[in-house]
Amino acid sequence: MEMLKRYGQYVAYAAIAAVAVCLVLFGGLDAPTPGPEPSPTVDILGPSTARVGDLVVLTANNSKAKYHTWVIVPDVRFEALEGYRVLATAFPAAGRYTVILAVSDGRSVSISVHVIEVTGDGPTPPSPDPEPEPNPQPDSSWAKWTRETVLAEVPSAGRAAQSQALAGAIRGLAAKIAAGAVSTPEEARVQLRAMTNQALGKDSAKWVGFSLKFSAHLEGLAASGKLDSVKQYQTIYEGVAAGLETVAQGGRRG
Repeated sequence: MEMLKRYGQYVAYAAIAAVAVCLVLFGGLDAPTPGPEPSPTVDILGPSTARVGDLVVLTANNSKAKYHTWVIVPDVRFEALEGYRVLATAFPAAGRYTVILAVSDGRSVSISVHVIEVTGDGPTPPSPDPEPEPNPQPDSSWAKWTRETVLAEVPSAGRAAQSQALAGAIRGLAAKIAAGAVSTPEEARVQLRAMTNQALGKDSAKWVGFSLKFSAHLEGLAASGKLDSVKQYQTIYEGVAAGLETVAQGGRRG
């Protein structure tokens, strides 16, 4: 256990170093200028505990820095908002996560570290059939989950039209999988992100909460070996599209 703890600390420190290097190389530290100008200061504002699948939002508090870079150890997908001053994520599994924020004013780098303890199993997502039929039917449990999550996470203004647009894009992707145009789970997920951004456009930020919870569910299923077939993604996508269409019609029916 002590060895694992030290390994985790090593990974975190390595990530901090990597963040600093990235800011130097890509953020562009300016040449030092004379004068006792202080280094940028920042601290991370947000919860120190969370439950699996819950939306977690962290903020770069009191930051006036020019550049912001976030890292989560172990690696977890997140969304950076408001000029990288806000991080939003949903943790797919229980454990201790280290969130690292590096900021720079163009002259120097400051680091802030925030630890989050994640507990619980989270909401149990519907599991697709591990051996789907050649022409799988939409999964009604995913439709129900999608409808409930969208209603809870997405602002009501414009939600119906956005849901309809997103449903059409996801149905189109499911059709591509059925036709064999998408052949791997990785490609199915990459195309989903691209189609989602295209369908929602400037409204994508309103769907961050839903997107993160959906991604956390998919990652949990994949990690447990319950999601390894592109046909399973087709089943899920068709269920999600059905749930979105119900939201578009203004319904809350089960």
